[in-house]
Amino acid sequence: MRRMFNVAAACVVALAPASLAWSQQNEVVEARAQADEQRPNRAGREEAAANRGVSQLATLIALGNHMEIELGQLAAQKSNNEQVRQFAQKMVRAHTEYQQKLEPFNPQMAAGNRNRQRLEAAGERQREARAERQQSAAGRPLRGDGPGAQVALMPIIRDAAQRNLEMTKEMLSNYEGQDFDMGYLGQQIIAHTEMLAKLQAMQGKGTPEFQQVVEQGMEATQGHLEMAKSLARTFEDRERAGERDN
Repeated sequence: MRRMFNVAAACVVALAPASLAWSQQNEVVEARAQADEQRPNRAGREEAAANRGVSQLATLIALGNHMEIELGQLAAQKSNNEQVRQFAQKMVRAHTEYQQKLEPFNPQMAAGNRNRQRLEAAGERQREARAERQQSAAGRPLRGDGPGAQVALMPIIRDAAQRNLEMTKEMLSNYEGQDFDMGYLGQQIIAHTEMLAKLQAMQGKGTPEFQQVVEQGMEATQGHLEMAKSLARTFEDRERAGERDN
């Protein structure tokens, strides 16, 4: 009896390392399997985050394009100077074409301004509701109250761009003749300088396809900036010579 017990105990002792090794090996296999399962999900999340980043960059460019189109249409109607009207019409055509190149990187652009705003408003309401639920569960302040609250930047950027457009159109509408032309050209110099800086900051960001569009935008923006400066110098020279358009 005692011999049988000793034999059984010896078997347990002998098998224990093997059992432990098998258990450890099984844990390693399971961990590797879980890692393999998570890898596609992680890659998918990274790709989705990259796409969102490109979409936001494209939106920043598109907001500037939209302003150029709107102000170009205003100048083409209001200016009495043929050169300024031609420049304004060129801005409308060029920025409309460039806007179309941005559409693949932000599908909402193709839906039109009204539909895009409706989608953005609905999405923002959903994000706010989700943020409120998360913050309520964590006991943090709701909406924008308190230092711990999160703020969505893109809706603010869009709203600021729209306000900027409306204020600029209102300001330019108060001028006539050469005063309007100089105001419009001054705004164009500032706007294209700012856009060139944004595009330069976007170099190396996003996909190769997006980078190609950025490079095209930089080249076009630099050309538009030089055109606006040249026209402004023409008016300044005429001003010094005592010549003015009515």
